[in-house]
Amino acid sequence: MKRLLVFVPAILLLMFVLNSFVPKEKEAVKKIKSERVNIVLKSTDGGQTWQDFKQVLPEIKHYSAVKGDGVIISTSQDGIKRSTDNGEHWQWIIKEGEVGIAVERIEGGFAALSYSTATKSRRIHISLDNGETWKAIDEGLRPSSLISSIKQVGKYLICGHPDGIFHSADQGKTWNRVLRGVNNNEFLFDIYKWNSPFQEPKYVFRIYESENILYATAVPAGC
Repeated sequence: MKRLLVFVPAILLLMFVLNSFVPKEKEAVKKIKSERVNIVLKSTDGGQTWQDFKQVLPEIKHYSAVKGDGVIISTSQDGIKRSTDNGEHWQWIIKEGEVGIAVERIEGGFAALSYSTATKSRRIHISLDNGETWKAIDEGLRPSSLISSIKQVGKYLICGHPDGIFHSADQGKTWNRVLRGVNNNEFLFDIYKWNSPFQEPKYVFRIYESENILYATAVPAGC
């Protein structure tokens, strides 16, 4: 009977400790998430290193179409298309279940970001022959429907991915992560890794470029 009386208070004490600890964990997680969302970073070396950027972002233009060497490459709900007569006629270059997300000029050609309904992920393609042929360059990245952007500064292609910011110096053959993702925080991971399946993050870095300077802002994933 004495053993039972000792055992019951011990259980109650353990429950009290756990109940008081969990809210603190949740509050800490909430604080980290709120701080992360407001992150703006800047890179002046082609995305190799990043620093906090406290100033107002410069004006950054957004394009759904880009021009180069007599062609126009444009996004569409049905994929990516190409025109050689200033938009009078269009040819589909990336279609078959693809949704056009973004197009960019890169050295020697174009880069395109699209969503594949077949793989349920966003794909990165580049063309080095004025948009006539395209190849996927995302094999070295984890497949994700939340890839946000593809840019080039200098010799580096820069990709905004849920796992972080990646760059490639060999036209996408290999990718190296230079910055961890917005939600990729070890503290958050340690809390949930033992009782939660993998989930895509709620925020992702979107990459912008202005006068060869890169900016990364945390935006809702999928936007």
